[in-house]
Amino acid sequence: MIVEIKFNWFQINELTISTNNLDTQALGEINYSFDYTPGFPEDGLKVFGIKYLVEMNSLDNRFRLKLEAVAHFEVNNKIDEAFKESHFTLANAPAIGFPFVRTFISNITLNMGYTPIILPSFNFNKLAKDKLEKLAQVKNPNIGEASLSWKKLPTKKKAPSKKSKAKS
Repeated sequence: MIVEIKFNWFQINELTISTNNLDTQALGEINYSFDYTPGFPEDGLKVFGIKYLVEMNSLDNRFRLKLEAVAHFEVNNKIDEAFKESHFTLANAPAIGFPFVRTFISNITLNMGYTPIILPSFNFNKLAKDKLEKLAQVKNPNIGEASLSWKKLPTKKKAPSKKSKAKS
């Protein structure tokens, strides 16, 4: 049977922003961390959520943002253990919900008067593979868990080079 996934709604659980930067056009370089985790309520046989956690701060710590949000989904079949560790919950559903996270952060920073902060696109297939590897490490007590590292957001978009050639 084919599994059908349906996006139900997007919800902000926590939003914390602190700033003392009066120059709204000059946030400077922004560091960020991003992670997501599937969650399965015990009483919901056909529903699940993807919890996103985004943390950002400027290098001078004059701007900080923390966001926890959940994208809620429904499937047509009972959720079993195989589904919980499947591509649907580790790549497809997170990729469906991510544009809501990205848009929310962009809009909230724009509405605060700043140049909008736009999270980069992520390869959710690679992130899912990394999560499966971490899951295997957790199941093996001899291997430690990897930690999420901070990354930098680009401060300016670079214009495409006119000399670039198409790859064949």
